[in-house]
Amino acid sequence: MSDKKMSPVFTRVGNKTAIKNKLYSLFPSDFKVYVEPYVGGGSVFMGYPFKPDQKIVINDIEKDLIKSYKFIKSNPSIVGTEKYDTQEKTKLESLIKSGKGKSGFPGFVSFITYYANSFGGVGSDTVAKDISVSPYYRIKRIPEQAEKLKNITILNQDALTLIKKYNRPDVFLYLDPPYENSEKLYENDTIKYEKLANVLKTFKGKWLLSVNASNNIKKLFVGYKIATINVKGVGHKEGISDSDRREFLIKNY
Repeated sequence: MSDKKMSPVFTRVGNKTAIKNKLYSLFPSDFKVYVEPYVGGGSVFMGYPFKPDQKIVINDIEKDLIKSYKFIKSNPSIVGTEKYDTQEKTKLESLIKSGKGKSGFPGFVSFITYYANSFGGVGSDTVAKDISVSPYYRIKRIPEQAEKLKNITILNQDALTLIKKYNRPDVFLYLDPPYENSEKLYENDTIKYEKLANVLKTFKGKWLLSVNASNNIKKLFVGYKIATINVKGVGHKEGISDSDRREFLIKNY
């Protein structure tokens, strides 16, 4: 029996919810290990029904994000967490401030509330003025999400190091790195696409890359299959999602 399809765990800028079905149509069917080096909000792997014999590895360089994934995987009891069921601005601001940097539910609630109430899921210092998204509906989903995550390997490593580690013929990589010119949108936003392209050239398995469409990207990945799609904007003031944009889907198979 395949596992369940689920909606994203976290609100994050650049999530692939809008195009995940297109991505799935390009997934190969013969991989044994799925590796996502830039997992972000998790919309792609959470929405895909993996087979029981397929192993899943998710990774991100952002420590608090990975800490939150691991917290969900631990399947904590949600009994008594009704106190987080609020949409009052002052209470939500208090939850963000009081839980920042802490472990357990306070830290988890602070993290998910911060990003859920940030314009476009950016985080940073862009918490929306009309902060109103309660964290409780996400907390209620922890048991089912924990089931999805229970057999998944969750890592906090440099993406290129991870790719080299899983350089095997039975591995399928889905890569969704921060786009070019996306500075200040992520905690760790420096991506050297030249280095990524060089590492992927020697990868023994199959890989699929979603990235902004640009002449530089086209030059770096010349010789691979490149499809161009239009992605509808979802409202983001920094230029990633504020309007419809072109995106490349690049693969080596």
